[in-house]
Amino acid sequence: RVFTLGDFFRIWGQPLSGSCVLDYCAGSQGPPPFMSVGPPGLKSERCVDPDYTLRDGDEIIILFGAAPPEALRCVQS
Repeated sequence: RVFTLGDFFRIWGQPLSGSCVLDYCAGSQGPPPFMSVGPPGLKSERCVDPDYTLRDGDEIIILFGAAPPEALRCVQS
């Protein structure tokens, strides 16, 4: 079976969406969260995506509370 980042959070019993990660939600708490994902040395930054397919060797860092890079426009869902 292919597993997604959203599956991981559901198994963990924690919320994950384009606008909320754990107890942090965009809006009154700040800008939308974003993630740095990929194998070491090849990471890219993107909006948090619960449908992101987990791959062997990926490192995922979810960042929130700070503005995402200027080129990254995350849409709140």
